[in-house]
Amino acid sequence: MKRSSKTAKIVAGVLLLATTTLGACSTGSNDAGGKWTDDTKPLRVWAENRPHSEILQHIVDSGQLPDGVKLDIKIAEEGVNENDVVHHGDVDATYIDHIPFFEADTKQRGITDLQVGAKVHIEPQGLYSKRFRAVADIPQNAKIGIPDNVTNFARGLFLLQSAGLITLDRNYDGGTLSGDDLLITEKNVTADPKNLIPNLVKISDNVQMARQLQDVDAAVLQGNSALAVNLTPKTDALKLEDSKNGNPYVNVLVLPNALANDKRIIALNKALESEDVAKYINDTYKGSVLPVHFPDAT
Repeated sequence: MKRSSKTAKIVAGVLLLATTTLGACSTGSNDAGGKWTDDTKPLRVWAENRPHSEILQHIVDSGQLPDGVKLDIKIAEEGVNENDVVHHGDVDATYIDHIPFFEADTKQRGITDLQVGAKVHIEPQGLYSKRFRAVADIPQNAKIGIPDNVTNFARGLFLLQSAGLITLDRNYDGGTLSGDDLLITEKNVTADPKNLIPNLVKISDNVQMARQLQDVDAAVLQGNSALAVNLTPKTDALKLEDSKNGNPYVNVLVLPNALANDKRIIALNKALESEDVAKYINDTYKGSVLPVHFPDAT
């Protein structure tokens, strides 16, 4: 899970070489559209810093890619929409989105030339607070920070329901949600005993919300946003969402349709869904990030 709304920008300085590459996309372009690099070039993957770029770097360092396949990992931040960036050919793939956000965002933007590749991990969304140590301590009329985009806002409402703070007109069990269920709003709240809904603080930048956690009574944070401010979801969250039973919020590789058969994409898809990567995720993040494949790998 982009976290907040799942948007990104290239980090200045670190990616000086990358930005010069962007201006020269036509060199070595792919025959299937001309916007993306061909398979003789490093695959440009735009990824959030934690855990996404760390997982990609592990793949490189552990030698999982075949000879001739290299990655150009571009660290991303808030500010520029990642689906626009890959759609326009500034990168060849992204490793940022979870599936509901990807589907909703590309539909809204009219982008039809992208697809989901490897399904890699889940970052359980959590409720965090600097002021209270238990959900039961959250007071009447509390200010709760929540992501300000359709899919992650809905996800946050399901989390508040699972914490017993509100009641919705449907239940989330992780496995039977339809597309409409993933787009619910305040209108789907049927009970709000602590009067939290009128006091929700909608913040578009989830990492910024994590950094300003002390300014609200509690906040719904994406897993990567919590990690970015050195919170450990498994131990620091007052409530963590159910990560099993078919949780739909799987973080994925997103790629152009034109590169679906590219040898670099095929190799990266295989590596991302490997037992080795699952073991790395479990060993490194200790329950704060959960692999979709080989969940018990150690």
